[in-house]
Amino acid sequence: AGLQQPGHQGGAKPARRAGDDGAAAFQDTATGARFGGKKKDFEILEDGEVILTFDDGPHGDKTLTLMKLLLQLKVPASFFVVGKMLDSNKDVVKQLVRNGFTIENHTWDHPCLVALDGPHIDLEFKRTSQRIYELTGRRPVFCRPSGGQFDVKTLEEATADNLITALW
Repeated sequence: AGLQQPGHQGGAKPARRAGDDGAAAFQDTATGARFGGKKKDFEILEDGEVILTFDDGPHGDKTLTLMKLLLQLKVPASFFVVGKMLDSNKDVVKQLVRNGFTIENHTWDHPCLVALDGPHIDLEFKRTSQRIYELTGRRPVFCRPSGGQFDVKTLEEATADNLITALW
């Protein structure tokens, strides 16, 4: 039992965004329940490919220094941001987006989502997605639960909010 991408044997394969339509990205192999996004949205990564992500920010000047290094090295990345940190780092987020980096959802308060009920998980994701949209004009596609801790309830709330759960 576990989560896997439909059509793949032996567990989930990493995926990256490619479009905007299709079937669910992850399926619980025990229950058949589907979570996370749309299969047509993704290309399966080739062996040796990675997606670089950074969590828990933005952190002002530290994030800007990292952004400059990534730009210098021509390395794309996604930043999974904590919603409550966005207002104090608006300019940082806008610079990241202007420079081609994606901003994704890492909850509002960074709580352990498995300890919350559905409505509170929903609020964590919705508040953050809305604030990201207000700052960037783009809704996040992915979310990452704090500490990578999730359960079916977390996946269901993410899916209901049109977010694809992405782990490491």
